[in-house]
Amino acid sequence: VRRLGAIVRAVRSSDTVGPRPRVEAPPASAVFDQVDEVDRLLEENGFDQRLRTDRSAAYLKWRYGRAPLLDYRAVITTSTSGLDGIAVFRVRPRSGLWEATVAELLFPSGDINRGRRLLNEVIRSVDVDVITARFPAGSTAARALRRSGFVPAPRGVTLVVNPLGTLDIDPELPASWALNLGDLEVF
Repeated sequence: VRRLGAIVRAVRSSDTVGPRPRVEAPPASAVFDQVDEVDRLLEENGFDQRLRTDRSAAYLKWRYGRAPLLDYRAVITTSTSGLDGIAVFRVRPRSGLWEATVAELLFPSGDINRGRRLLNEVIRSVDVDVITARFPAGSTAARALRRSGFVPAPRGVTLVVNPLGTLDIDPELPASWALNLGDLEVF
């Protein structure tokens, strides 16, 4: 929550959301067009063996760069070794508020400070009422969220599964999934 007063006003009023807020981050398409190191960063991200969307530079470019009506934005962090973090987000009106949703947070596994830097870059780049994110339980990204002051929502995500074959992991168990908002977002 960035503006508690805006949330109180939204709950008490049926007014529509105000003008689009400031967003100072390049379109995700521009970031993925310019960054050659995305696949290396994905390898360093250390995805576990839970069920998730298979990510590659080509997939990310398609998912976030080729959806112009959704206006995904991205911030990056770099070090002497090059690209070391990308956060992808979008700004949208929701329930009388302006919300930024962080869809992807990619950085080397275990580097919580890098995750926090990326989240701080998102926070600095938007002037919204609320910022939301969801990352797999136990992941470095989830720990970076908690250390950055994000609080869990009172309700979680409900998934419905219909296994069409045998898997090494039970898809009916919530702990079998490693999903973030980019995986769950319906547009």
